[in-house]
Amino acid sequence: MGLLDDFDIDLHEYEASEGGFAQPEAGWYEYQIASLRLKTSSTNDPNFKAIFIDYLITNEEIGVAGEIYSEMFVLPKHNPPTANERKPLQRYKYRLIQLGVPEDQITDLTSEDVEGIVGTFELEKSRAQNGKEYVNVRNLTVDDGDNDGEPVGEPEEEEAEEAAPVKKVAKAAPKTAPATKTSRFSRG
Repeated sequence: MGLLDDFDIDLHEYEASEGGFAQPEAGWYEYQIASLRLKTSSTNDPNFKAIFIDYLITNEEIGVAGEIYSEMFVLPKHNPPTANERKPLQRYKYRLIQLGVPEDQITDLTSEDVEGIVGTFELEKSRAQNGKEYVNVRNLTVDDGDNDGEPVGEPEEEEAEEAAPVKKVAKAAPKTAPATKTSRFSRG
């Protein structure tokens, strides 16, 4: 009897992979916010706490629709936080403002408030001093709903090709529009 027999799993139906979590390639992506969540421990650190924004990638034409990219913001371990511990929360606040959340409402934010927000972002790869490669969100824009589906602030195609330091992924409007939910923070 095989180890996976009780689970009705046939490993012949799976591709072999050396493991790890696959990161999307550097480039431009359309997204829809899937969730905002808090993680309160990890295998390596029971005191680990972080906020994650989960972006559902919606680019059907480049074969990545349905993938989730998560952006992590580690919470401070000390009170008061050290200067380095403050940086992730400063980035988190900046990201929420980019998503249209008014500063006076950031503290009361729930996942439902941001779920369904759509727009585009650029994923950019960088290498840290420790040699690890990271993928970070850059140039995030939000579709404000008043511009025929084009995200606010997205660079023109001609300008984007000249200005972009990384390869851009060709994108077109999704075949079906993602289900959007009006946030209580909607502009307009």
